[in-house]
Amino acid sequence: MKLEVTNVRGLETGTVELEPGRVQVVRRPNAAGKTTLSACLAACLSRVADPLGLAPRNGLYVRKEAAGEECRAVVSDDTWSVTWEPASATFVTAGNAPEVPEAVLRFGQPLLGGTRRAASRRWLDAILPEPVTAAELAAELETATDQVTAARLAKQAIPADADRDAVQKGFESAWAVADTQCREAKARWADVASAADGERRTYGSAIAAKWRPKGWTAELEGRGLAELEERLHDATEAERLLAAEAARLDEQVRNAERVRQDHEAELVRISGLRMELETAQEAQRKKDGGEVEALRTEFRQAEAARDEAEQGVREGKTAMERARQAGEAAERDAARAAELRRRVQDTRARNERWQREHVRTLRGRVDDGENRLEEAEQKVADLKKSMLLLESADLTCETCGQGLPPALNEKRRAQSLEKLRSRLDSAQRRREHCEESLDEARSELADAENDDATPPGIQDMLDEIANLEAKADEAEESPGEAIARWREEISRRTDAYGRAEREFREVGSRLEKVVSAATFRREAVENIGRLQGRIEEAEKQIESGLPEAPSDAECAEASRRKLIAADVQREAAEAVRVRHAYEEAARAQEEALQWDRVRTILSPDKGIQARKLYEGEAVMQEAMEIVARTVISAGSWLPQVRIDTAERRILVNGLPVEAASNAERWWAETACRLGLAAVAKSPVAIIDGADVIGLDQRKGYLDAAEVMADEYHMAVLWTETE
Repeated sequence: MKLEVTNVRGLETGTVELEPGRVQVVRRPNAAGKTTLSACLAACLSRVADPLGLAPRNGLYVRKEAAGEECRAVVSDDTWSVTWEPASATFVTAGNAPEVPEAVLRFGQPLLGGTRRAASRRWLDAILPEPVTAAELAAELETATDQVTAARLAKQAIPADADRDAVQKGFESAWAVADTQCREAKARWADVASAADGERRTYGSAIAAKWRPKGWTAELEGRGLAELEERLHDATEAERLLAAEAARLDEQVRNAERVRQDHEAELVRISGLRMELETAQEAQRKKDGGEVEALRTEFRQAEAARDEAEQGVREGKTAMERARQAGEAAERDAARAAELRRRVQDTRARNERWQREHVRTLRGRVDDGENRLEEAEQKVADLKKSMLLLESADLTCETCGQGLPPALNEKRRAQSLEKLRSRLDSAQRRREHCEESLDEARSELADAENDDATPPGIQDMLDEIANLEAKADEAEESPGEAIARWREEISRRTDAYGRAEREFREVGSRLEKVVSAATFRREAVENIGRLQGRIEEAEKQIESGLPEAPSDAECAEASRRKLIAADVQREAAEAVRVRHAYEEAARAQEEALQWDRVRTILSPDKGIQARKLYEGEAVMQEAMEIVARTVISAGSWLPQVRIDTAERRILVNGLPVEAASNAERWWAETACRLGLAAVAKSPVAIIDGADVIGLDQRKGYLDAAEVMADEYHMAVLWTETE
């Protein structure tokens, strides 16, 4: 096994070779990195990212001079490796890497920092098994309550996301949660009981079991809260209905009294109405019947004149609007004609440019065609000349330059002539094609040079221009003249309309005054019949008597039933209040009992905590027995280390560990480390700070460590100062 350290704390590089069954001693000066080597080995094998307890300042593991460089520790073997990167607090494993229990390798950390007062507690944490979990607590609670309640209580006492140090081995955090919840439940019971009884109550298990709220009756024992609430609802509804009935009877009594008073007032008004009737009749007799009709005739004539003048004004405005629209149309036609003339010029110029370009292109095609035709004719002439030469020439061998035999010479000549004929035919066809293309280009050129036709679209625009000019010539007067003429006409008609409107209003005012006076007199006359009817109706009602009101007996009975219903409703409400207080107090009592059970389970002398203390004591006893056989046989002194389960502390030679000297604590720590490593079958044990004791005693413990390393086949890292 090999340990390699790079840029961790003050150590730039370091390497240690460890072999099973042997002790590797590292002797270096102070501040040379011995503790860093031990911490890196412990971190890699136990997967603890903070082996020296520096959290939350994990950045202190990175060497200051190597900021930004590689910082890691690697423990490896032939088949596995573990890499710790302190900067990111992560581990990378490969192969079947061993994982040593944290307590075995971190046991000696109390010597590296902290006060002596905290040493006993940290030693105890290192020796005890793993901390209590929510699952363990729930299993204990299921013996006294149901599974769902046990799981809920355990989850509250030990949350899944709680800090590991908050619930580490000593159970204080979980016990504190249970104690707080228990106290709060008891306080709730006391508050509910005090509010229900109207006096201060203090919680006690016997008192809470026997307590009943003030106002409790034997009838409430067998009735639930839902039944009592339903009874309260029925009583409330009955009280509401009876109260409504009593209110209805009271309203009938008030209505009867109000009707009687109204009838008396009506009789008082009758005399006044009769006087109004006589006055209206006298005014009607004196009315001039012909005045209103004459004014109405004059009003209708004035209204007709006004309407005629108003119609003339509207017609004039309409005619002027048509003139204005005609002027706008003429302007649009003029603009359209100008646009068309511009487009005709542009089209003609564009057509001329295109025709010139087209002629230039066609002339280029003719020149190219003549050149290609000349080349084709030259090619045909050359091929014919080659054939004539080949018919009279003797062929030679390409290899030796000698003349060919006559038969072979004829054969070769025939083959060559056949190839030349084929090429000649192709050249003649090409010449014919060039002649056809040239004739076609010359024909197109002649057509283009003689083309003087009007471009497409220009004639349509010229025709549209002519139509627009003819339309402008046909108008009798210009739009401006028409608008001016109609403006004068509208002004004249508007004046006439104003005169007619004033005359109409004057006649209407006179008519309104006359009609108002006549209407008053007519309404007075029309009221005669209605007033007479009202007088007769009032007299009949007075004669028939007032509406019948409820009797005093009916009103008294309704009030009595309403009071009885109110009493029943109050009794039902009181029963609901008492039952609700009882059930709320019972829930608080049950919760207090449950949390008291959790607190008992987590207490130092009972339940899980006591069991784990006994387990830790057994582990410690086994470890010390293993060490005793080796250390005593090596002739070294062995301190007595044990757990005081009653006081929850570590004793070294019968005294608390915080009272021991540094040497005694180192002896005890070394014995515990070696013993716990042997019990856990750890492949590695770490002994740091051996220079605390003298050389002779150190030699005895080193011999004992070698014996245990060999016996239990584990590698031991031993560090001391030179």
